[in-house]
Amino acid sequence: MLRQAALVALLCVTSASLSCSRQQSQTPPPISAAQQAAGGQPPDRLFANGHTAAVTAVAFSPDRRLAATAADDKTIRIWDLATASEQRVLAGHTDHITALAFSPDGTRLASASGDGTVRVWDPATGNTVYAFTLPSKWAEQVAFSSDGQLLAASAGADDEGGNSYIEVHDAATGAKINSITLDWNKAEPLAITPDGRLLSSGGAGEDGEYVSTSTWELRTGRKLKTLPVLFNAFTPDGRWGASLEYRQGTQINLWDIAAGRRVRTIALPGLQASRVAFTPDSSRVLAASRNGSEVKLFEIATGKEAQTLPIPAGAGVIAFSGDGKWLAAGSGSSVAIWDLTAGSEVETLAGQLAAQDLTFSPDGKLLITGGPALGIWDVASGKLIRTVAGGAQSLVLSPDGRWLAANPKGSLEIWDTKTWMRATPSPPAGQFVWWMGFAPAQLPLVDLSAAGLRWWQVGAGAEARSLWGTAFPAALSPGGKILATAALRVPSASNYDRPNVSIWDVSTGRLLQTFAAHEVGVSGVAFSPHGKWLATSGQDSRLDPANLGASLASTKHSIKLWDTSTWQPRVSLPFVGMGGGLGNFSPDGRMLAITAQNSVTLYDVPDGRPIKTFTSAGGVLRFSPDGQWLARGSGNGIALWNLSGLSK
Repeated sequence: MLRQAALVALLCVTSASLSCSRQQSQTPPPISAAQQAAGGQPPDRLFANGHTAAVTAVAFSPDRRLAATAADDKTIRIWDLATASEQRVLAGHTDHITALAFSPDGTRLASASGDGTVRVWDPATGNTVYAFTLPSKWAEQVAFSSDGQLLAASAGADDEGGNSYIEVHDAATGAKINSITLDWNKAEPLAITPDGRLLSSGGAGEDGEYVSTSTWELRTGRKLKTLPVLFNAFTPDGRWGASLEYRQGTQINLWDIAAGRRVRTIALPGLQASRVAFTPDSSRVLAASRNGSEVKLFEIATGKEAQTLPIPAGAGVIAFSGDGKWLAAGSGSSVAIWDLTAGSEVETLAGQLAAQDLTFSPDGKLLITGGPALGIWDVASGKLIRTVAGGAQSLVLSPDGRWLAANPKGSLEIWDTKTWMRATPSPPAGQFVWWMGFAPAQLPLVDLSAAGLRWWQVGAGAEARSLWGTAFPAALSPGGKILATAALRVPSASNYDRPNVSIWDVSTGRLLQTFAAHEVGVSGVAFSPHGKWLATSGQDSRLDPANLGASLASTKHSIKLWDTSTWQPRVSLPFVGMGGGLGNFSPDGRMLAITAQNSVTLYDVPDGRPIKTFTSAGGVLRFSPDGQWLARGSGNGIALWNLSGLSK
C-alpha cells in the first residue's frame, strides 16, 4: 500500500554521460567553442571542505573525540568524530606535512613539515602555540613523552651523505633540551617509551647498505644501545620492532629490541605491504599496502592472522586510536575510520567532496551531495555538517524530506534523514541503480512490465514504500500520471529511425506515444515542474572509431524541449563536443540550466533564448526550492550562483 510517496527507482545497467545534441523546430544559434571557453560569471559561493591533496598523516586525540589529518595541501584539519565534520583548518606550514601527534592530555597537537619546522598547536582554537626550526629542512617525525613534558622531533638529511637529527624540546615552552646528530639519511620511525627511552631507526648509503636503530636516554641524549636493523615501526612500550623484508615475497620480521634478536617472521602472501603499525596495547601488528584492497592484523605472540579489513583504496597512512578500538586509514584526500571490533567502516573524513549528484532539502536549508560519501551541507554557512559513509552517484529526497534514496556503489539504499540510519529491509540487490525518484502517494500500482518496470514492497505499515525499477533512463511527470522512458543504446545504421523515447500512462500501463528524440541515443529525460514540457538530452552524430579523439571533439549533441500536449518538439539547443548534459528546470519552470564544457547557461523556457552564462566546469545542476540559488556539483566540489537579481 502506498503512503505519502512511492519510490520510483529506475535501474540503468549502462552508464552514460548526460550528453546533448541538436535538430528540428526552433533552433537557437549553437553555443560556440569560443563562448564555451570564455565562460561567464564565476560562482558567488564555493563550498570547500576537506583536504584538496593526498593525506600524509593522521592522529586521534586521546579521548577519541577528535582526529587530526594533514596533507600535501599544507594544511591540518581537525575533525569531530561524532559527526565526521570538519571543525577547523590549521594553516602555517609552507610545505607538505609529514607527521602529527597529540599530547597525552589532548590540549596540544604537534606537526612536522618538509619546510623544516615543527609547530605546536592548540587544537581547540587552531592557534600556533610555538614553532621551532630543525637543523635540516626535512622534518619527519614528532612524539610526546608519556607524561607530556617533552617533545621529540626528527629531521632527515638535506642531501645524500648528510646527517639526520633528533631534538628534544620542552613541550610547554618549546625550549630545546638536547640534540642528537645521526649518521643516517633519515630518522623515522621515532618513539618515546614510557620509561623515558628514545628510539629511532634509519639508513645511509645509496642502496641503504648501512642501517641502524639506536636507543637513547631521552633527557640527556646518552646512547644506550644500537642494532644493525632498519625498523618500520616500534611498539608503544618499546619492546618490539617490526621490519619489512621483500626477498621472497613480503614478510614482517619481529624483533625483541632489548634482546637484540629476531623472534618471529610473518609471511604476507599476496600482500605487497608498504607500511606496518602496532596496536596501542602492543599485542598485534598491522600490515597495509598503499594500492592494495585490504589490511591485515597479526597476533605478535603467535604470528597468526587475527583480522582482515577490506579497505578497497588501500592505506597510504594508518593510525590507531589510543584505546585500540578504531583505525584510521588514509587514501587519497580522504580518511576512513574503521571499528576494529565490528570490522566495519564507521565514517569517512572526506576530502574535497566530489559531488556526482546533489539535492536541496524541501526548505532549502540543507544541500545533500552524493560522491565517495554523502555530504550534508548547511546552505547558509556553507559548512559541511555531516558525512555518511557509502556515498552515491545519484540521489533524491522524498517530497517531505524524510527519506533519501541513494545508490552507493550502484546498490539502492534508503536513508532516514532524521537519524541518517539506513531504512530496513534493504531493497533487493542485483542490478545497478542509475536513476531514482519519488512518486505521489496516490499513484496506483499497475502492471508496467511492458515499459520494463518492476516494483517491490519495501518496509511495512506506515513506513511502507513501493520500489519501482527499470533498466533505462526515465522520468515521472509531477502528477505521477505519465512516465517517460528512454533508450540509451547506440543504434546501428539499420535502426537509426527507431523510436528512442516512450510515453506511458501510469494508471493503465498503456503505451501512449513513441518518438525518435535524438539520432544516436537518449541519455536523459526530465519533466518541467508543471509537466508542460519534457526535456531530452542525447547524441546526434556517431563517433568515428578510426579517429576517436577528433570525433569526440566534434560530436553533435542537443537538448530538446517537447510539448507534452502534442509530443512535438518546441526548441532544440545544440552544442558540439563532450562534457555537456541535461541540467535542471527552475522551480517555476521558466528556465532550464544546462552545462556545456566550461560554462553553465540559463535558457528561457520555452523559447530557448540564452539568459545568463556562468563560468563552470561540467557537473550536475540543481535549483534551490525558492529559485534563488543554482548549485553545481562536480569532482571539483560545489559552486553556487545567486539568481535573486536575475531578470528574464
